[in-house]
Amino acid sequence: MPSDDYPERTIQLSADSYPDPLIDEAGTTLVVIAGAQVGRAYKLSDGPPVRLGRASDAEFQLRDTGVSRHHARLYPDEDNRWWIEDLRSTNGTYVNGSRITKTALQSGDHIKVGRALIHYQHRADKQALEQDREETAAIQSRLLPLEDTFERGDLHLAALYRPAAHTSGDWWWYDWRPADSLLVLLGDVTGHGQASAMVTAVVAGCLHTLKNTRRIRDPEELLRQINANLLTVCGGKYWMASVALEVDPATGKLHYWSAGAPSGLMLAPDGSVEVLIGQGTNLGQRMQMELGTGERDFRPGSRLLLYTDGITELETSDGRMFGNRRLTQLLQSTQHLSPVDARSAILTTLERSNHTAQKDDWTFVIVDRTSG
Repeated sequence: MPSDDYPERTIQLSADSYPDPLIDEAGTTLVVIAGAQVGRAYKLSDGPPVRLGRASDAEFQLRDTGVSRHHARLYPDEDNRWWIEDLRSTNGTYVNGSRITKTALQSGDHIKVGRALIHYQHRADKQALEQDREETAAIQSRLLPLEDTFERGDLHLAALYRPAAHTSGDWWWYDWRPADSLLVLLGDVTGHGQASAMVTAVVAGCLHTLKNTRRIRDPEELLRQINANLLTVCGGKYWMASVALEVDPATGKLHYWSAGAPSGLMLAPDGSVEVLIGQGTNLGQRMQMELGTGERDFRPGSRLLLYTDGITELETSDGRMFGNRRLTQLLQSTQHLSPVDARSAILTTLERSNHTAQKDDWTFVIVDRTSG
């Protein structure tokens, strides 16, 4: 049984774990991801073989009664491939669930000795991963509007999209609709990394397919179609909190449909702020989705702010979240600025307030109805 000093537990390593100090460019690495010594790591060099076992002279010592004194050894060949060989251990050595006597390792393999599960990562694959991330980020940027500002008549828009890493689970879009109205969409996928980025690609692809193959005049129906598509592709594993907004300058009306998104903020000409509460269920969560809807007068001189929760959940220097109250006050402070200048002022405040490295994606959209 594991000793009290090393309680048995488990961690998960994924593509997003590679920047962790355990795995860097210094070399090929072994990391214990389950068992009594989770997090224990060992850097493999191109030198002599490395023995795994309970013995004090084992280079990679594992304190587990299920591990033999000299359980297995790892060694490189002339092609810089690492091999693992069982040393006639009592309980055997397993690679990806199969018992082995000797086999070459591939990056991402899992080695099981006793209760310990060890993740093997080759250094060359980190470089390939970084290249893949850059390419994924480049493709994801094509899913967003080419321009992050827009003006038509008395409607002006400015948006900010700031991923926390190479790729993002945030997504936004706008369109000038045939009925002479402005449509804005904003979404935030659960989780982070490339998996969430792929979900934004599903949503963007669905939107453009619907635009090109059929006319959906109702934004509510558009959200329901995206919801059904996400359920089909992701099977309920990934959700997107989303909001759709339509502004009709002819009637001066603002309509919104919320699918689990944070409440929007509307700044009135007199400086007061109204919270546009929508709620609803996330897209991709269930087929019988619920939408929070509302309609408001969008008078000249008004400003609307839509945002993802990475902004309000930002950690400040006092250890608290930035929160809705500070965001509301920040919005009020931008009243006499243009949408573009207001965007810069909000970003500057977020950067100054952020106490740690940016942990979540930041995306927000400002829509003004000018009084001129």
